[in-house]
Amino acid sequence: MLGYLILGVFFVLVMVLASGVAMDAIEHLAKKYSLNKLFFSTILIGLSAALPEIGIALSAGFENKPLIALGNVYGANLANLGLVVGIAVIVAGVVPIVGEYVRGSLWVTLGAIILPYMLMLDGGLSRLDGLILLLGYLLYLNYVVKTNGIIVKQKKNLKRLEKVSKEEIMTPVSSSLVMLVLGLATILVSALFLVRLVGSIAIDLKVSDFWAGIIFLSLGTTLPEIFGGIESDKKFTSLLVVEKLLGSVVINSTLVIGVLAIIRPISTNETLASGLTGLFTVITLGLFWLFSKSKRKLSRWEGVVLVGVYMMFAGLMLLTAR
Repeated sequence: MLGYLILGVFFVLVMVLASGVAMDAIEHLAKKYSLNKLFFSTILIGLSAALPEIGIALSAGFENKPLIALGNVYGANLANLGLVVGIAVIVAGVVPIVGEYVRGSLWVTLGAIILPYMLMLDGGLSRLDGLILLLGYLLYLNYVVKTNGIIVKQKKNLKRLEKVSKEEIMTPVSSSLVMLVLGLATILVSALFLVRLVGSIAIDLKVSDFWAGIIFLSLGTTLPEIFGGIESDKKFTSLLVVEKLLGSVVINSTLVIGVLAIIRPISTNETLASGLTGLFTVITLGLFWLFSKSKRKLSRWEGVVLVGVYMMFAGLMLLTAR
């Protein structure tokens, strides 16, 4: 088991590094071709958080193990909202809730979380359901751009996009395309090994692929966010972490699951694990909303509560493992 965990951490790190390479290449191409900076910035934020999950969804679909990817998305959403946000708040002490963006996006996040659960009431996700989820992602993009939901993170990215150095101008497009292809290929290969690794863990522990995805793979894919939360010793940085994580949850619930369902329609009877994950995700998001609405900030004890809720969920999942 220790060997599996070491290999898992290795492939997660490789995938995260490859995602960074791919995003740098995309950013350079956007600068070269003077793409719409506002819309591209929205895409950039989403892809930076979702590339590993998309890679896992593609690999799991082609490996005929869609429940691993579905469990990864469900578990990652809960880990982001509870564990990662909680750690960021605990480390920073206080995280201010600025303007209407975060509070407004909570309702968008809640809707995105509920949508795949509603579509799965018939016992699975069809390709039509996948198309509906992709439509939900496009509506989210439209919402973000139209509501100016870029008040902090995207403004920072816009400045980055506007600064084009001589070196970037001289860099040929072919180099960026090569780096993009290499980065995406590395993500897919690493994701393929991760899916197979988690599948082996599920067999050894005699648990379902869905359960293994929720517990093992989701924690691995959220490791970068967890470390980002630990390093968020400034209130401004912590706010960026919170905003990015809310967007990541929406993208996971729409784009990633939608891609997965189109590649490999999903059928599952994991009602207990799925129900627990959905219940705790909604509870965590509800607590987040109550905490942010009361004083327009998140305090350290509230971060402890969020982490505690996640730990309670993990404990129940371990007790109900099958």
